[in-house]
Amino acid sequence: MSQTDNVNQEVDWKIEKLKGRQRRILAQIQIFCPSNLVWQILTNYDALAEFIPNMVQSRRLEFPEGVIGLEQTNVKTIMGIKRSFRSVYEIEEKFPGEIRYKQVEGEVKECYGLWRLEDGKSSEEKAGVRLIYDFVFLPQPIHPMALFETFVKQEVVATMVAIRQQAETIFNSSSNAEIQDLSLIS
Repeated sequence: MSQTDNVNQEVDWKIEKLKGRQRRILAQIQIFCPSNLVWQILTNYDALAEFIPNMVQSRRLEFPEGVIGLEQTNVKTIMGIKRSFRSVYEIEEKFPGEIRYKQVEGEVKECYGLWRLEDGKSSEEKAGVRLIYDFVFLPQPIHPMALFETFVKQEVVATMVAIRQQAETIFNSSSNAEIQDLSLIS
Protein backbone atom coordinates (compact mmCIF):
# COMPACT_ATOMS: atom_id res chain seq x y z
CA MET A 1 0.00 0.00 0.00
CA SER A 2 1.39 3.41 -0.94
CA GLN A 3 1.66 6.35 1.43
CA THR A 4 -1.18 8.04 -0.48
CA ASP A 5 -3.41 5.04 0.25
CA ASN A 6 -2.50 5.26 3.96
CA VAL A 7 -3.38 8.97 4.04
CA ASN A 8 -6.69 8.34 2.25
CA GLN A 9 -7.60 5.70 4.86
CA GLU A 10 -7.01 8.22 7.67
CA VAL A 11 -9.71 10.50 6.25
CA ASP A 12 -13.21 9.08 5.92
CA TRP A 13 -14.86 10.95 3.08
CA LYS A 14 -17.64 10.75 0.53
CA ILE A 15 -18.90 12.86 -2.32
CA GLU A 16 -22.59 13.22 -3.13
CA LYS A 17 -24.06 14.43 -6.38
CA LEU A 18 -26.70 17.07 -5.70
CA LYS A 19 -28.66 18.97 -8.36
CA GLY A 20 -26.90 19.45 -11.69
CA ARG A 21 -23.15 19.91 -11.22
CA GLN A 22 -23.42 20.72 -7.53
CA ARG A 23 -21.52 18.37 -5.19
CA ARG A 24 -21.34 17.85 -1.44
CA ILE A 25 -18.21 16.56 0.28
CA LEU A 26 -18.36 15.11 3.76
CA ALA A 27 -15.02 14.21 5.31
CA GLN A 28 -13.84 13.41 8.83
CA ILE A 29 -10.68 12.56 10.68
CA GLN A 30 -9.92 11.62 14.29
CA ILE A 31 -7.43 13.92 16.06
CA PHE A 32 -5.98 12.73 19.35
CA CYS A 33 -5.77 16.18 20.94
CA PRO A 34 -8.07 18.41 22.98
CA SER A 35 -10.82 20.09 20.98
CA ASN A 36 -9.77 23.56 22.22
CA LEU A 37 -6.37 23.11 20.53
CA VAL A 38 -7.96 22.07 17.22
CA TRP A 39 -10.35 25.04 17.49
CA GLN A 40 -7.41 27.42 18.01
CA ILE A 41 -5.63 26.00 14.96
CA LEU A 42 -8.72 26.30 12.74
CA THR A 43 -9.48 29.88 13.86
CA ASN A 44 -5.92 31.19 13.67
CA TYR A 45 -6.66 32.15 10.06
CA ASP A 46 -3.44 34.07 9.42
CA ALA A 47 -1.33 30.97 10.24
CA LEU A 48 -3.14 28.40 8.06
CA ALA A 49 -0.80 28.83 5.08
CA GLU A 50 2.14 27.85 7.29
CA PHE A 51 1.11 24.19 7.34
CA ILE A 52 -1.70 23.51 4.83
CA PRO A 53 -0.34 22.11 1.55
CA ASN A 54 -0.70 24.31 -1.54
CA MET A 55 -1.95 27.29 0.50
CA VAL A 56 0.36 30.25 0.01
CA GLN A 57 -1.70 32.93 1.77
CA SER A 58 -4.42 33.09 4.40
CA ARG A 59 -5.37 36.38 6.03
CA ARG A 60 -8.25 38.01 7.82
CA LEU A 61 -9.97 40.88 6.05
CA GLU A 62 -11.84 43.92 7.30
CA PHE A 63 -15.54 43.05 7.12
CA PRO A 64 -18.59 44.61 8.80
CA GLU A 65 -18.71 44.08 12.55
CA GLY A 66 -19.77 40.59 13.55
CA VAL A 67 -18.51 39.02 10.31
CA ILE A 68 -15.07 37.54 9.82
CA GLY A 69 -13.58 37.96 6.37
CA LEU A 70 -10.94 35.57 5.10
CA GLU A 71 -8.84 35.66 1.94
CA GLN A 72 -6.95 32.54 0.88
CA THR A 73 -4.72 31.80 -2.08
CA ASN A 74 -3.79 28.28 -3.14
CA VAL A 75 -1.36 27.23 -5.85
CA LYS A 76 -1.79 23.96 -7.69
CA THR A 77 -0.10 22.41 -10.70
CA ILE A 78 -2.71 21.04 -13.08
CA MET A 79 -1.55 19.18 -16.18
CA GLY A 80 1.89 20.77 -15.87
CA ILE A 81 0.61 24.32 -15.47
CA LYS A 82 1.00 26.12 -12.15
CA ARG A 83 -2.20 27.95 -11.29
CA SER A 84 -3.17 30.28 -8.45
CA PHE A 85 -6.67 30.19 -6.94
CA ARG A 86 -7.89 33.08 -4.76
CA SER A 87 -11.03 32.94 -2.64
CA VAL A 88 -12.70 35.27 -0.16
CA TYR A 89 -15.02 33.90 2.52
CA GLU A 90 -17.44 35.16 5.14
CA ILE A 91 -16.87 33.18 8.34
CA GLU A 92 -19.20 32.64 11.28
CA GLU A 93 -17.73 31.02 14.39
CA LYS A 94 -19.99 29.13 16.80
CA PHE A 95 -17.61 28.45 19.67
CA PRO A 96 -16.65 25.82 20.67
CA GLY A 97 -17.58 23.47 17.91
CA GLU A 98 -18.57 24.89 14.52
CA ILE A 99 -17.18 27.25 11.90
CA ARG A 100 -19.48 28.08 8.99
CA TYR A 101 -18.25 29.73 5.81
CA LYS A 102 -19.54 31.01 2.49
CA GLN A 103 -17.42 32.01 -0.48
CA VAL A 104 -18.13 35.56 -1.63
CA GLU A 105 -15.40 35.69 -4.33
CA GLY A 106 -13.49 32.91 -6.01
CA GLU A 107 -12.88 30.35 -8.70
CA VAL A 108 -15.99 28.26 -8.14
CA LYS A 109 -19.53 29.38 -8.82
CA GLU A 110 -20.70 28.43 -5.32
CA CYS A 111 -18.99 27.14 -2.17
CA TYR A 112 -20.26 27.00 1.40
CA GLY A 113 -19.99 24.67 4.34
CA LEU A 114 -18.71 24.09 7.82
CA TRP A 115 -16.02 22.63 10.04
CA ARG A 116 -17.38 20.82 13.10
CA LEU A 117 -15.61 19.44 16.15
CA GLU A 118 -17.19 16.50 17.96
CA ASP A 119 -15.78 14.79 21.01
CA GLY A 120 -14.55 11.28 20.21
CA LYS A 121 -16.56 9.24 22.71
CA SER A 122 -17.04 5.85 21.10
CA SER A 123 -15.44 2.86 22.79
CA GLU A 124 -13.12 2.31 19.82
CA GLU A 125 -11.71 5.85 19.81
CA LYS A 126 -9.01 7.26 22.03
CA ALA A 127 -9.67 10.58 23.72
CA GLY A 128 -9.66 13.41 21.27
CA VAL A 129 -11.90 15.06 18.75
CA ARG A 130 -13.45 14.14 15.44
CA LEU A 131 -12.96 16.92 12.87
CA ILE A 132 -15.75 17.00 10.30
CA TYR A 133 -15.63 18.99 7.07
CA ASP A 134 -18.99 19.29 5.29
CA PHE A 135 -19.31 21.54 2.27
CA VAL A 136 -21.12 22.08 -1.02
CA PHE A 137 -19.52 23.38 -4.18
CA LEU A 138 -20.55 24.16 -7.73
CA PRO A 139 -17.66 24.52 -10.19
CA GLN A 140 -17.74 26.88 -13.12
CA PRO A 141 -19.15 25.28 -16.30
CA ILE A 142 -15.69 25.33 -17.95
CA HIS A 143 -14.19 22.99 -15.30
CA PRO A 144 -14.46 19.28 -16.18
CA MET A 145 -16.34 17.67 -13.27
CA ALA A 146 -14.23 14.50 -12.94
CA LEU A 147 -11.01 16.53 -12.82
CA PHE A 148 -12.52 19.02 -10.36
CA GLU A 149 -13.78 16.24 -8.05
CA THR A 150 -10.32 14.63 -8.01
CA PHE A 151 -8.69 17.98 -7.27
CA VAL A 152 -11.12 18.71 -4.41
CA LYS A 153 -10.70 15.26 -2.88
CA GLN A 154 -6.90 15.58 -2.88
CA GLU A 155 -7.08 19.03 -1.30
CA VAL A 156 -9.56 17.98 1.39
CA VAL A 157 -7.57 14.89 2.39
CA ALA A 158 -4.27 16.81 2.45
CA THR A 159 -5.80 19.68 4.46
CA MET A 160 -7.37 17.43 7.09
CA VAL A 161 -4.20 15.41 7.55
CA ALA A 162 -2.17 18.65 7.84
CA ILE A 163 -4.53 20.00 10.52
CA ARG A 164 -4.22 16.76 12.49
CA GLN A 165 -0.42 16.77 12.15
CA GLN A 166 -0.25 20.41 13.27
CA ALA A 167 -2.44 19.70 16.32
CA GLU A 168 -0.51 16.59 17.31
CA THR A 169 2.85 18.32 16.87
CA ILE A 170 1.79 21.20 19.12
CA PHE A 171 0.15 18.87 21.65
CA ASN A 172 3.16 16.55 21.85
CA SER A 173 5.61 19.44 22.28
CA SER A 174 3.60 21.47 24.79
CA SER A 175 2.17 21.07 28.27
CA ASN A 176 -1.60 21.36 28.67
CA ALA A 177 -1.22 24.80 30.28
CA GLU A 178 0.75 26.09 27.30
CA ILE A 179 -1.90 24.85 24.83
CA GLN A 180 -4.29 27.49 26.18
CA ASP A 181 -1.96 30.17 24.77
CA LEU A 182 -2.86 30.84 21.13
CA SER A 183 0.57 32.41 20.55
CA LEU A 184 2.05 28.88 20.50
CA ILE A 185 0.46 28.17 17.14
CA SER A 186 1.08 31.40 15.29
